[in-house]
Amino acid sequence: MHKILIKTQNVFRHFEEDEKRIPVLRDIDLDVREGEFLMLLGPSGSGKSTLLRLLAGLAEPDGGVVTRAKMGMGFVFQDFALFPWLTVEQNIRFGLDMNDTPETLKHRVVHQLVAKMGLQGFEHSFPRELSGGMKQRVGIARALAVNPKVVFLDEPFSALDTFTATKLRAEVLEIWQERKVTMVMVTHSVEEALLLGDRIAVFSHRPATIEKIIENPFPRPRNTHAHEFVKMVEHISQLVE
Repeated sequence: MHKILIKTQNVFRHFEEDEKRIPVLRDIDLDVREGEFLMLLGPSGSGKSTLLRLLAGLAEPDGGVVTRAKMGMGFVFQDFALFPWLTVEQNIRFGLDMNDTPETLKHRVVHQLVAKMGLQGFEHSFPRELSGGMKQRVGIARALAVNPKVVFLDEPFSALDTFTATKLRAEVLEIWQERKVTMVMVTHSVEEALLLGDRIAVFSHRPATIEKIIENPFPRPRNTHAHEFVKMVEHISQLVE
């Protein structure tokens, strides 16, 4: 039996635009299970990022209920969202500073994450001095620094070149396996969803609902060139379209 960390029931969300109410999400029922890698997959503009923020508590629904267990959370943004006036080290330790963490523990956590994310030598650099891939490494390290139970990732690789995205994707998967942390990630790539996810929540077009939740049948490590994998990519692509 899976422990449920977050649960949505009949969730609705809308935006206000030119004094009109634009529905974004409707009737969203979804569970986030402890320890899983859950993918939110759907067309651009379908409300995936909106739901991610609702799950994380960064926004509240206009209808329905989001229930969260009491736990620490981290968030990795698509556009990095680093503080430009802070160094790499200061960005990583930001959450720890907010929590009044003892200085010795801050130093140890930051040192470990700098090494883990390949940021050695850049500790005192500012975001403007970093490549996109390095910025996202800092963003991931910052999310992990507070030792979260759940990490939310909003299309974290979409702004990166293919080589960097592939490498960082593998590193995130390794972190998930090592830390046994729950991850919930937004993507519009079917292949990425199948490569990373234990379950894949497939969104309809806006106003979005979850059309189907797919249990990933492939064991890890996954071969993206295998015939069965390619066929599953085609099948899910048809659902998304």
